[in-house]
Amino acid sequence: MAEHIGEFFAVTKTSIYRVIEIEEGEVAALKIALKGDSKIPVGRDLCEGTGSMIAICDVLQAYMPEKYGILHQLTGFERKLESVNTRFWGDHSGSIIALFKTQSEAEECFKLDDAKPCDARWWNKTKEVLSAIGDDHPSFYISRDLTLKLLAA
Repeated sequence: MAEHIGEFFAVTKTSIYRVIEIEEGEVAALKIALKGDSKIPVGRDLCEGTGSMIAICDVLQAYMPEKYGILHQLTGFERKLESVNTRFWGDHSGSIIALFKTQSEAEECFKLDDAKPCDARWWNKTKEVLSAIGDDHPSFYISRDLTLKLLAA
């Protein structure tokens, strides 16, 4: 299996998130910058108490990869966010503008006031991150569902 990226940065209209794989099955999506208003303060983790995986969709989505539920007799593991009951979904970010491998690149993007969701100016950077994550990352999942996916995916 190829070496997977363990950290990336997601920029939204109001925030920057540092997404890290702490260890397999334990992730964090920490808000590290904010401009304007948000229900999620700087320093908060989207995964706090609700998610052991992060899905990259049009937003960052924390979720538990439960197939049936912890108490169900047929417990199972389901990576695909689209197949996980929404009750196992946790917090999510705003719409993603771009993904970056470095914090400095994310901060440069974040300074601009005219950025749009899945901004074409950063498609190459976003695609680099998605490629580095790959389709079999143990902690990050890239949604390809037409109603959820990031346009650059």
